[in-house]
Amino acid sequence: MNKKYFQYPYVLLTRGPGDVPGDGDDSGYGSGMGTPPEPYACSFDTWMSVFHVDMDDDGDTDRDDYAAWWLSNNLGQSAWETYNGTEPYPGTNP
Repeated sequence: MNKKYFQYPYVLLTRGPGDVPGDGDDSGYGSGMGTPPEPYACSFDTWMSVFHVDMDDDGDTDRDDYAAWWLSNNLGQSAWETYNGTEPYPGTNP
């Protein structure tokens, strides 16, 4: 039996065009670039260290931006109370 040799072994290490299962586009989720693929609740301090996004485009990053991020990810009032205590839930009138 003859031995089989590959003339171009790098072909085995590359993939062709087409969708590869589990190989979605997750670009843009670095620090300050938006939200993670699966949003999760976090405290304001954690949000500032991980996301730090100016959601309302007013030139600063503050609790208003945190609240806007929270609402945009539909994280809910019960989770808000867990991470933010007695601070009013965003969008509600005191």
